[in-house]
Amino acid sequence: MNDLVAEVERRSKDDPERLRQVKQAFEVIQEDIRDEEDFLLPQLQEILDVAQRRRPASGAVRQTAPTWPHAGAELSDATAFRVRL
Repeated sequence: MNDLVAEVERRSKDDPERLRQVKQAFEVIQEDIRDEEDFLLPQLQEILDVAQRRRPASGAVRQTAPTWPHAGAELSDATAFRVRL
């Protein structure tokens, strides 16, 4: 998928091949969604009880998310100030 997106970004917006590649990227995304809904989610439902499935994942996200912005992301003035502290 990353290669496909990179190829789309390299092409001119007027290039007819670009539209074909964008459509192909959406097909890949839709296939991934179907796989998650048809295979992964049912497996999780079998493994986790109702309480576990309802528990917010924010704790896990907080534990794994970086505390710094992604490379190339612009910082707001407030964020840049906090980072310098």
